[in-house]
Amino acid sequence: MSKKYLEKNVLDAAMERLEIMFQNFDNIYFSVSRGKRQFCHGAVGK
Repeated sequence: MSKKYLEKNVLDAAMERLEIMFQNFDNIYFSVSRGKRQFCHGAVGK
C-alpha cells in the first residue's frame, strides 16, 4: 500500500479524527503511560 499525502498537517488531521469520535461515541477512554516504552491506548464504545 502506498502513502497517500493529504493537504493537512498532523494536528488538523488529529483534531478532525477526535471530533468524529466525540460525535459518534458516548464513551471514550484514553490511557497514557510514560514508562520505559511510551504507550498510548484508546478505546471507544457506544
